[in-house]
Amino acid sequence: MIYATYGAVEFQLGMIDTLSVRAGMSYAEHALIDSKPRLQCTGSKLLDLPIRAFLDIEFCTPRTAADALRTAMESKAANAFVLANGTVLGDFVITDYSETVERTADDGTPLTLVLDLSLKEFVPGAPAKAGGAALIGLGGVVPANLSALALPAGLAGGLSGMRQALGQAATLGRQIAGGVGAVRNTLAQVRNLRNLPAAAKALAGCAGPLLRTASQSTALAGVLAPVRAQLDVADRVWRQATATSADARAAAAVMTTTVPSNLPATLASADLRTARMSGAWRELGGDLAKLAARGGVRGLQ
Repeated sequence: MIYATYGAVEFQLGMIDTLSVRAGMSYAEHALIDSKPRLQCTGSKLLDLPIRAFLDIEFCTPRTAADALRTAMESKAANAFVLANGTVLGDFVITDYSETVERTADDGTPLTLVLDLSLKEFVPGAPAKAGGAALIGLGGVVPANLSALALPAGLAGGLSGMRQALGQAATLGRQIAGGVGAVRNTLAQVRNLRNLPAAAKALAGCAGPLLRTASQSTALAGVLAPVRAQLDVADRVWRQATATSADARAAAAVMTTTVPSNLPATLASADLRTARMSGAWRELGGDLAKLAARGGVRGLQ
């Protein structure tokens, strides 16, 4: 299955590894007297991206995430759409929104929501209202030193592409730091559990969140790879993202084998790895703020 983010919202793109993108060219037809019309290409059409997004309690708060996506649509906000491997498909607005509640708790709280969304490519300069705290790569003043950078060939969007990459990197970095912090909180709770089977089950349950952290770290490294040679701050975050991806996967692999008999050793190993990750991302707080400022991401500076 494919994980992706729109702005700061993470979701799954269905249960099979497919993603549909509609592209095309526009042609003007010129009528001629006593002859067939002539066609003239007027340029590329905007990309259309129909997606089915799954929001599950396993990795997010479905109601909150769905509300954020609907708010983005209603506020005409354009956000970056990024796959978990770091591929930035561009800026898009949501033109259609449909929601289905697939699973709920006993009190009616949604546990799984399925959203059918229609995304349309947004080209900077087009008349769309920039709104929402998760806005990527559209707002803010570009610092002079960023304007002078030689842009990598991989960022075909030029300066807008650079801002988009830095903004998305800042958002992913905050998500990674938050995810590691949540796992650390769970580990603290596990230490206080006297029921060993329950503690082992809780520790094994941390594997899923850590695998998401690993995927986010891989995505962050992919986003920053084209710009790390131009910015020291991007290089530092890229190095830590690469290390976190490996650490998180290794910790998750150990946690999945947790049983009462190996609980103390597994807990000690998980504590050591997550403490190292948590400390590293805490030290990178200033660097993430710099990326957010250069990427024009509101609310993360």
